[in-house]
Amino acid sequence: MKLSTFTIYGIFLGILSNTLQAQVDTEFWFVVPKVFSESGEIPLTLVVSSIGTAESVQISQPANPAFPSLSVSLTPFEVEILDLTEYQEELVNTPAKIVLNKGLHIRSSGPIMAYFHVEHPTNQDIFTLKGEDALGKAFFIPTQTDFRNRFGSSSFNIVATEDQTELQVTPSSPSIGFGNGTPFQVSLDKGQTYTYSASGPEAEDHLAGSHILSNKPIAVTVSDDAIVNEGGSDWDLVGDQLLPLAQVGTEYLAMRGDATTERLYLLATQEDTEIYLPGTSQRVQLQPGETHAQTLTQASLYVESNKPVYAFQLSGYEDSPAGAILYPLSCTGTDIVKYVRPDGINFIKYLLTPTENISSFKLNGSDNVGPFYFSPAASTNQEWSIGRVEGLGGFTTSTNQLNNTAGIFHMGMVATTGEGASFAYFSDIHPSSTSQTQYVCLDQGAELMIRPGMENPTWSSGENSQTILVDSLETYWVEGEIAGCTVRDTIELKEIPRNWGVDTLLCPNESLEIQLLEVGGSYLWEDGEIKTSRSLSAGDTLAVQLSTEMCTLEDTIRLGLRDLPQLSLGPDTSICTGDSLLLAPRNQAGNFTWQDGQTTPEYVVFESGSYWVEQKIQGCSQRDTIFIREAIAADVQLTDTSLCLGDSLVLAIDLAQLPFQWEDGFTEAIRSVTQSGIYTAYVQGDCLSAPYSWEVQFEDCSCKPFLPNAFSPNNDGINDIFFPELSCPLEFYELTVFNRWGEIIFQSPDLQRGWQGQNGSWQAPETVYFYQIHFKSSKETEPRMLSGQVLLLR
Repeated sequence: MKLSTFTIYGIFLGILSNTLQAQVDTEFWFVVPKVFSESGEIPLTLVVSSIGTAESVQISQPANPAFPSLSVSLTPFEVEILDLTEYQEELVNTPAKIVLNKGLHIRSSGPIMAYFHVEHPTNQDIFTLKGEDALGKAFFIPTQTDFRNRFGSSSFNIVATEDQTELQVTPSSPSIGFGNGTPFQVSLDKGQTYTYSASGPEAEDHLAGSHILSNKPIAVTVSDDAIVNEGGSDWDLVGDQLLPLAQVGTEYLAMRGDATTERLYLLATQEDTEIYLPGTSQRVQLQPGETHAQTLTQASLYVESNKPVYAFQLSGYEDSPAGAILYPLSCTGTDIVKYVRPDGINFIKYLLTPTENISSFKLNGSDNVGPFYFSPAASTNQEWSIGRVEGLGGFTTSTNQLNNTAGIFHMGMVATTGEGASFAYFSDIHPSSTSQTQYVCLDQGAELMIRPGMENPTWSSGENSQTILVDSLETYWVEGEIAGCTVRDTIELKEIPRNWGVDTLLCPNESLEIQLLEVGGSYLWEDGEIKTSRSLSAGDTLAVQLSTEMCTLEDTIRLGLRDLPQLSLGPDTSICTGDSLLLAPRNQAGNFTWQDGQTTPEYVVFESGSYWVEQKIQGCSQRDTIFIREAIAADVQLTDTSLCLGDSLVLAIDLAQLPFQWEDGFTEAIRSVTQSGIYTAYVQGDCLSAPYSWEVQFEDCSCKPFLPNAFSPNNDGINDIFFPELSCPLEFYELTVFNRWGEIIFQSPDLQRGWQGQNGSWQAPETVYFYQIHFKSSKETEPRMLSGQVLLLR
């Protein structure tokens, strides 16, 4: 029997050894808070370091395509400092209370560490980036509640890691536009950010206890800008990237730093939370969102609670405060930290480790962090020890590596310029219990293997080996220890399906997304594609082969085409004025919807335009469109025209786009005549066939106005104005111009004022117009009338 081997560690497929490394991951999300600066410029640096292999790191803003994609290559165990100050406009999440596109996304080809340093001389702090440990769907906001902001305010900053992220935020303190305790909703897409800032600088305005719920994973940064510590005049930034509610615990051990005032802020997340402080014999009762502030007067403080609480430590150096979120003791810790110590600053490490590990520290490969730096932590029965390390020669290098060859530790780090201080806390969340599903071929067995780093395994079958052989489709589990924490991994074995796609009929132009099951093998389509998902169209028939460690399977996916009757409204056509047209598809089955919402199978059209109908039939939709133009009608016309002997007359058919024929065989639409007679052209229109006729009479015009039969008002100085030429003086004169519908569009009794081709304030279109002249010479006793037509050309 051919076996397939499955290692049971569910979503932790990327953890390939039992090394526990501080905030090590391949993906980090972060949002940079607003920070006060007198000059306006905020020095910002990102520190990334590889662990044991060369890695490629990419830094981007998914919601801001204009942000340049930054990259850095790391050699094994290399620390790189990226100066991002020039991008502060793109990175700093301001203004508050609006959705922005400033989320920072850091991806690596393999495991790295990362932290973000705001390096303002007097307003600085370090934000340790926690990778997957920082992502969650529920958060409370822990922060200090005793000191006011010299500048800025208390805030929390949210970045979404997926599209269509819906937030419900319940602030504990009011802000402009929002009241405390009143939930509000925010919608974010991947990489988008949102900041909530307190309405004032006083301690009571701070946001401790605010609550955030999300439908998808988010990361949250807490920031307290430029606070003034007790008894001091220095002001400094306090902040960190938070752990989600799912990662907080019930047991903490805080190490006192070197600040004038050091406090531990414990925030309850559940009802009836009781906090016990053995060193002080205090028991504190809290409700969700309430905070207890405990001053740190001794080198360490041990804390227990009956329900999960957040622990936020206010530390720093002398009068310069800084802050960090603490990791719980249970199932946390690291065996390596890589960090940077800039030259010329005071630098202190605070170490917390099981007492049995105090002799196993290595700083840059040397044994100079020895047991003499450590003493037992209070209230821990000497199980834990703390150490304070400052000023070692190994610290003078710009980049450092501290590791413990025997087990885990936690590290606090304070750096100070003498004007401002930064406080960072390095640890890690250990892998938790997992559940997964694996697919096997029918009648084939499998070999199940514990995940790397698991000790003392016990299988659901009772075996205690690293692997077991199984031959049935069941759910199996193995329980063991990782770094002293008990975890249980579960695996369900299922048969690989034999039919991977449903043969179906599709509508014309329809496609179907085929998603093949991820079963631990490789797929090969007959056209050479190797994807597990693809889009197929109606009529496609493709075979696909699956190859696994155990077997090879094949299937064919067929997507037929539904046989639908053709929907047609016929070819484009025309409609005559006053007529109607019935649009009736030949096939009238199914449901119809016309462009105006009418739902009858037939539709009556009364005017020109574009018309469409959509038919729903057999689960499909199809549409057809018809364009109906306005038909051109030919009117019967007979025009009498009198001209003077020796003149000529231009005759023009203004509907020359229609078929026509002159009665005497002339073929052009425009002709010139010089002899009396009737000239007729037959025009074939869509709505009417009719003749165009001119009766032309040439007569003696010794005292008769002469008018041209065409003019072109195009301002070229030639034939721009239509007016008569006179051969004798006139006592009376009036010119009237009509359009083809008999409407007067121009009238003048002034011989010097002719028609310039306008109809009121509009330019008259290019066509034939009709005119009448009433006139009387001094030799005549009665007025006469002269009529004719003129062609306007442009």
